Amino acid sequence: MDRLNSHKVAAVASNSGRSAGIEQARRLFSEAGLTAPPVPESLAGTFQERGPWTFASRDLGRHSLYAFRPFVNEGLSANCPEYIAVGHAGHGINSYAMHYFLVYGPVALFLQIPYGGAYMDAAEAVADVNERFGQCARLIDAIDPRRVDPSGRHCRLFVVDIGFLDIRGIRWVDLPYQGDVLDSLIPPTSRDDRRASPIRSALRELGGDRSSTDSEDL
Repeated sequence: MDRLNSHKVAAVASNSGRSAGIEQARRLFSEAGLTAPPVPESLAGTFQERGPWTFASRDLGRHSLYAFRPFVNEGLSANCPEYIAVGHAGHGINSYAMHYFLVYGPVALFLQIPYGGAYMDAAEAVADVNERFGQCARLIDAIDPRRVDPSGRHCRLFVVDIGFLDIRGIRWVDLPYQGDVLDSLIPPTSRDDRRASPIRSALRELGGDRSSTDSEDL
């Protein structure tokens, strides 16, 4: 994961002159042993703290990131603005997760990664979050060349990985979409099913996977 420190997206996290929120997030995540969440440059200026362990480029209203469905449903509208939201949320003793939501260019990404529960293996959870953040950085790089004027978008690639409910997959949808996009996601595939990832599937779909194998640096 060290090479992400020189990654052009992850490097935004160290550019504190453009957003105090970027620097706040970098410090908070670093203290927990976590990689700073990758933030697209175009969203960095409005990325700020929105609550305890919650950062976003827009107001999130009263919705908790743990209640992900309102965010997914919002992404089905052609008028959904580009944004990023990252945060730790949950309830009870063990139902806690790190969330990374991103609507950017032609992609809507919704990740819920189990993290911070009382009965979770802390080291494994940290490694999982860091690995997913690395994949998110690669996905942002793959999206950048495909960004278009929001008013010209007619379809969106949904990339979903909700850990607690095992809702995982990708799907292109025409906008606006009426229905539940989560009902018909195409599951990710991998030579090693334990490493199958919707983000890897999205990278292949967008042509951003330059490796023919599911190597760890993806």
